[in-house]
Amino acid sequence: MLSLLKLLLGITDDSKDALLNHFLEQAGNAACSYCNVDALPERFNGAVVDLAAYLYTTRDSANLKTKTQGERTVGYFEAVDIPEQIKAALPLPRVRVVSHVL
Repeated sequence: MLSLLKLLLGITDDSKDALLNHFLEQAGNAACSYCNVDALPERFNGAVVDLAAYLYTTRDSANLKTKTQGERTVGYFEAVDIPEQIKAALPLPRVRVVSHVL
């Protein structure tokens, strides 16, 4: 997956491999969380790579929001939303049923 991510981003050297692996892991976790599964089948690796590329390219400003009150402005980051085209490439989220026995 790392080689495909580097190809998509136009990265030819190994200097950013650790950072790219971090984004691959985060993308995998986000995709599993979205789908309510512990692991995704290999056929969804392309969607995970696409999400990692999205996270990498938008890491500086995509989730930065600001709120202004009078003369004071506060900046904060919101949770990452998975783009619709990537959601469409992932399996539908599973519903988990949890029973509580009292």
